[in-house]
Amino acid sequence: MEQAEQLRGGSDPDKYMLLARETMKKHVQLMLQLQARGAVTFEYGNNLRKQAYDAGVEDAFKIPGQMEYMRPLFEEGRGPFRWTSLVGDPNDIYKLDDVLITLFEKKNPRLVRWIKNAHQYVKFQGLPARVVYLGYGERALFGKIVSEMVRKGELSGPIWFGRDHLDSGSVASPFRETEGMLDGSDAIGDWPILNYALNTAAGATWTCFHHGGGTGGIGYAIHAGFGMVVDGTELAEEKALRVFTVDPGSGVVRHVHAGYPKSLIVARERGVRIPIIDRLEEKSRRVIEEAYRG
Repeated sequence: MEQAEQLRGGSDPDKYMLLARETMKKHVQLMLQLQARGAVTFEYGNNLRKQAYDAGVEDAFKIPGQMEYMRPLFEEGRGPFRWTSLVGDPNDIYKLDDVLITLFEKKNPRLVRWIKNAHQYVKFQGLPARVVYLGYGERALFGKIVSEMVRKGELSGPIWFGRDHLDSGSVASPFRETEGMLDGSDAIGDWPILNYALNTAAGATWTCFHHGGGTGGIGYAIHAGFGMVVDGTELAEEKALRVFTVDPGSGVVRHVHAGYPKSLIVARERGVRIPIIDRLEEKSRRVIEEAYRG
């Protein structure tokens, strides 16, 4: 550690970068060995494969990215939705755990299993908080219930909501969230910009637009984020319901535009308005046919 700090701090930063890439190269070579032995092997999305490829590992991208497993969630606007008690009362989080269990016990047993385990085993750090994968329609439903609970005094104070930048409509990241898009639109950067503008117009408490982060460094991705304070007022509730609808809704639309059949079904079933949906359904059919021929 001391040698690394010395190199990075000024004695030879170029050597530090070289040694770091050599480490990543070795890391990916070992991952490829695991894959060859039959292990389920994938990159979380920290740009490890790209750095190893630049260091000479030509088959680094034989390892898939995490989206091979996560994209089915994104296709229905599902991603990590977060909230915290702004007055720091853990009992408010526990009460909302019970609400989630009641709402989703029959519809989403995986979610309920997570909540029960988190309630029992996960210790709070800082403000008490929770994160759950909720999708289009579910976020607005939950948000309205929380707002009513705050208004009635059933919770100790306001609740802040947000989400990860790892979400279905808020990122352009060709080595992570948008890797391997069905229609080849991996690097199209307008969707997070639209998401940012939409959440701003819908009334989010704050919005942000940034790049870098957990996707492996500045220059490799752009993201949009938001924060929403639900304080029990009717105005805050109205804004929250808009944000909690359009934010995951933009993810559904993004994947409809890319030709994903599940997203088309979600849009039809849940009334997501997409003016050119008939043309997009035809595009989806063509994209799938070309994928199978390939």
